[in-house]
Amino acid sequence: MIHAVHSNNMSDMGGLRRFMPATYRTFLIGSLALAGIFPLAGFWSKDEILASLRYAGSAESGFSSVQGGAGLASFVLVVAVAGAFVTALYMARAVFLTFFGAYKGDGQPHESPTVMVYPLVGLATGAALVGGLNMAGLTRIFTDTVGVQYFAGFHALEHHADSLNLGLAAIGTLAALAGIALGYRLWFGDAATQQERDSFHVPLLYPLLRHKYFLDDIYMDGVIRPIRGPLARAVDWFNGHVIDLVINGAGFAARGLGKLVYGFDQRGVDAAINASAAVTSGTGGVLRLLQTGRVQQYAVLIFAGTVLLVAGLIVF
Repeated sequence: MIHAVHSNNMSDMGGLRRFMPATYRTFLIGSLALAGIFPLAGFWSKDEILASLRYAGSAESGFSSVQGGAGLASFVLVVAVAGAFVTALYMARAVFLTFFGAYKGDGQPHESPTVMVYPLVGLATGAALVGGLNMAGLTRIFTDTVGVQYFAGFHALEHHADSLNLGLAAIGTLAALAGIALGYRLWFGDAATQQERDSFHVPLLYPLLRHKYFLDDIYMDGVIRPIRGPLARAVDWFNGHVIDLVINGAGFAARGLGKLVYGFDQRGVDAAINASAAVTSGTGGVLRLLQTGRVQQYAVLIFAGTVLLVAGLIVF
């Protein structure tokens, strides 16, 4: 259905049995089985649960000998019957809001392809027939195959009815039929919107469930926001006054060191290299005057040098 209407919200559905007949029929079989309607699989599993709880509260079971055991078993039996009623009620709601009335969505609903329908048929077949594997007093195939006998060396208390308890079966079935009847009364009728059809709210219970037991509110208002606010402010202050200060200080220091190195490079290294180049250039210019390539000039200079050397030796 989500594939067909592009939504997983029943407020976008309604009337899908006309567009998706195969899905409707298989969904209906599964819903009736889950509600515990005879002879579908859910009926037999529900009967097993009710019969086991009835046995736990009887004098035959060891559990009843425990202080308060019989009363507890009876209380749980009542809760189980109420659970059968509620299960049938919300499955009726799902069927009526989804498949009956006018279509309220925006897409173009259509039947799913066979690759999706065939598994639904297989599941619906199982929901209809698999209860035959474990019918009280008739078959024990499921029990004998997967029944729990021991767990970690401890013999588990496990009871399986030897015959169908017609009284409990009738009570469970009536509870399921009552749930379906109430669901029909509440949700079968159509309205302009799905919200108008689904306007039945149980006081106190509805807001509790709608807000998911207020766990999200407790978590957000009691844990996240009190921590997130002060923590966020503390982290912001630390980031602005400590981390930024360190990073900016490192930046100023690097910039100052860069200026110092640049000044030393310009006034020290470059000056030394330029001075060396000037001395070399000047010396080369002087020496260039002496290197004329004229032999007569070289001879005069040698003679003058010799005279100066002799004069120096005589004087000193």
